[in-house]
Amino acid sequence: MNPPTQGRGPDDLEVLNQAFRAFNEATEKLQSSYDSLKERVKQLDLELARKNQELFENLREKKEVQNYLSNILESLSSGVLVVNTGGVITTCNRTAGEITGKAPADCPPFHGAALPRQRPGRPPAGGGNP
Repeated sequence: MNPPTQGRGPDDLEVLNQAFRAFNEATEKLQSSYDSLKERVKQLDLELARKNQELFENLREKKEVQNYLSNILESLSSGVLVVNTGGVITTCNRTAGEITGKAPADCPPFHGAALPRQRPGRPPAGGGNP
């Protein structure tokens, strides 16, 4: 038994065909947009990976330079104190620690005013007379 076709004409079929065409066009546009978006995400992932690699290399180089400079600082026979613009000692080497009576790890941060003038029995820096 066939469904009744009463009330359905060629115009109804044309409207239905137009709706299917519009649906298919919209689907194709969405698929195209999705594909473009996937490609852009892939490009951004590659760019992010490159930038992360650059940052990793920069950090590695910075640590190498920091270790190199730290080794130089520790190998000096003169006491070295590094003071920031606020007058706070931020770094000192082993010799400076021996002069001030503080271990290098205990040196920073403290204010320059807290430094002893000179330890007894130790000549002043520069080898001059007290």
